[in-house]
Amino acid sequence: MRFKDYTRKEFLEKYGHNCPIKFDLPVFPICREGEDEKECRMCLENSLKYVEFKPSINDFVEYNATAIDELRIVEYQVKMLSSLRDKLKGDLLSQMEIYGVDKFEDDNVDIIYVKGCMGTRFDSSRFKKDFPGTYKEYSDPVIIGANINFKLK
Repeated sequence: MRFKDYTRKEFLEKYGHNCPIKFDLPVFPICREGEDEKECRMCLENSLKYVEFKPSINDFVEYNATAIDELRIVEYQVKMLSSLRDKLKGDLLSQMEIYGVDKFEDDNVDIIYVKGCMGTRFDSSRFKKDFPGTYKEYSDPVIIGANINFKLK
């Protein structure tokens, strides 16, 4: 069986009634070998979690249209709130400078004025270019978890 010959949807339409054992996939420890149709379907869905199928954008969109739209709306709201947050913080910064206030506290918030200063930043790109051996010697591999980038247009 070549799973990559099928989209997930095509596979389930054709073989969704079968036990995962038929495809050498793991099964629930309490498998009753077909006695409970609902349990078999859940078992098959679970065993297919890490199976790689032929990609299908159409199936993905059909199954996730609501989530995609909800995320679009939330991202827009976050963008608007972030802009408002930045404006309010800028206004308060200006007002703290005008009134000479370094710290404000009440039951709901603590606001601390932090003066600007000169700092330094390590230019790792230039260091990597100028000293590739040393850069590689001090570079350690890291595992970066899977994620998605979602951009409003």
